[in-house]
Amino acid sequence: MTDFEKLPQYFPKVAEAVQINKRGENYLEMEATVKSFGKKFQVRMKTQIIPGKGFISDNDSYQFGTSGHEEFLLSPHAEGTLIDYTYQVNIHKPWLRLIATPLIRWYSMKYWEKAVIDELKKILEKNKTTLYNVVSSDGFIAREDGSEDFISENVWPNTLNLYLQYGAIIMGRKTHDTIQSYDKELVEPFEKLTIKKIVVTNNPDFKPKDGYTVVHSPQEAIALAPDALVSSGPTLNNFLLKNHLVKKIIHHEVPVDIGEGIKPFDIEGITLVPIENVQNIEGVTVREYRVL
Repeated sequence: MTDFEKLPQYFPKVAEAVQINKRGENYLEMEATVKSFGKKFQVRMKTQIIPGKGFISDNDSYQFGTSGHEEFLLSPHAEGTLIDYTYQVNIHKPWLRLIATPLIRWYSMKYWEKAVIDELKKILEKNKTTLYNVVSSDGFIAREDGSEDFISENVWPNTLNLYLQYGAIIMGRKTHDTIQSYDKELVEPFEKLTIKKIVVTNNPDFKPKDGYTVVHSPQEAIALAPDALVSSGPTLNNFLLKNHLVKKIIHHEVPVDIGEGIKPFDIEGITLVPIENVQNIEGVTVREYRVL
């Protein structure tokens, strides 16, 4: 929802065009062409992005004679993602209040719910990810200190081949930093992959090298990359599983026990159904699961 320039693509019933005129740190000033009551009109927006949650915006519908304060916030919920949306409208012309007040209170908000909220629900339901990790035979992705010394470099080509089967890879910032710490011979083939590489971080100052896209919430990442492969650690994996945004899990299991360490996720109550007849590849046992 904070990828404003793509709102016409995601929500064509209410947005025709968005032009960003000013950018700051988590701040945008925009001119939008919106649709309502069967007409098109311009709206000036001064918008504060809240990383990982959504946005707050003060809007001036100068052609229509209204202004408003808009808040769109997402938060985790036991059954998925909670959408909290409010719009406080000021009607500047007295005569317009008689006509517009009942229309805005009932018709406009019902139309917005159908054109935006319902479409967003469809996007969140459709765009479910696949989680991928290399794990030890006793189920750990790293030692307690973060070391992956038990994973042979010979496994890396398997990982790269899997990445290529997907249009995009989503990772957390720690996973990004871990990959950047690899030897040049490992990093270069990864960065040459012709796939979208998305990094999720709460840090507004994080700036990776060219070739990476930075977003500030998992929902933004999924909106940019439907059906993506997520290759990350437990923080991002737990969030996606908790919010029912995972359809499949792939583990490449190396034949090493490490006794204790970091697990790929630790969410309780997740139902995993093993996928049968999965073909193994050299050096690892491939385990795949559907998430119910």
